[in-house]
Amino acid sequence: MNAGEFSRWFRRRVWFPYGALTGDFDHYCAHAYVKYQIAKILRPASIVEIGVKAGFSALALIKGAGISLEAYTGIDDYRPGYAGWEAKDVAIHRARAEAVLPGRVIVSSSDGVPWPEAGLYHLDGDHSLASVYSELSRAFQINPRAAVLLDDYDPVRMERNGVYQAAHRFCLEKGASALFIPSWRGECIVTL
Repeated sequence: MNAGEFSRWFRRRVWFPYGALTGDFDHYCAHAYVKYQIAKILRPASIVEIGVKAGFSALALIKGAGISLEAYTGIDDYRPGYAGWEAKDVAIHRARAEAVLPGRVIVSSSDGVPWPEAGLYHLDGDHSLASVYSELSRAFQINPRAAVLLDDYDPVRMERNGVYQAAHRFCLEKGASALFIPSWRGECIVTL
């Protein structure tokens, strides 16, 4: 599926049926297309996503993984105040995710549930250095052969970016590798 085909699919499947988010469709679509391509290349048998929000990235990852995907688990605690969300935003995002991913989203903090083993972990929850570092450690303790996809990895604003700082620190301390993928928000794949 090329970028144009993905854009049409994304618009039909996600954008209009569940109501457009505030913001620019082209940015959301390009962001999702990068995730689709990553999953298409990696072809994980299972995905665990921390920070589902409205489920747009999840759909792109699932679509990209294709028939190789046996399991997807999304974990998000949908609480007001988290990521600047107000109570009404929480209800809207949770309803969208449940409509888009029926039965696949666990509503809990990532600390509150055991993570299943996965070939790909997508970390897009709390972006603080401590949280991202802890989640990277947890993912690789569960499956040292996994790939971990970090969202909002921004080397331009690295001094204020907990995702960038955690990935850099983790790679230095654990001998892991990181591949930066430029996109609207920046993606990084970490492997041991």
